[in-house]
Amino acid sequence: MRALVLDEKVEDEIQRVKQYAEANPVSTRQLVMMAEGVEPPVGDDPNFRLKIPRGFKVAYSLEHQPNAGLCQHMSVSIPNSNNVPHPIAMEMIAEKFEFPPLEECHLWFEDVDGGGKAVNVLAPMEKT
Repeated sequence: MRALVLDEKVEDEIQRVKQYAEANPVSTRQLVMMAEGVEPPVGDDPNFRLKIPRGFKVAYSLEHQPNAGLCQHMSVSIPNSNNVPHPIAMEMIAEKFEFPPLEECHLWFEDVDGGGKAVNVLAPMEKT
């Protein structure tokens, strides 16, 4: 298991990414274009991502999801590894991004370009 370091520098980076995501929400049309491979995924844009020391990569966005409205979306991976972040690390990172408890979120795994896996977390911003 990797140690998770959430120091002041990481906290500042989280705030930077959150502020950018809030100012640049992803439209439903952009999501469709990403799914079709026409537009690159959000995580390819350095403004939407950060690295946490000891090997964690996080991408965060606000997205207008079909049938769900505005949602938070976070993807956490350990680059160049088939390992996924420990559930406790996921909880701690999600809390920093102000997600609800993970048991209230939609979670799934995905393959990452260049090898490895990511854990995705999706949560509506407003309860319906």
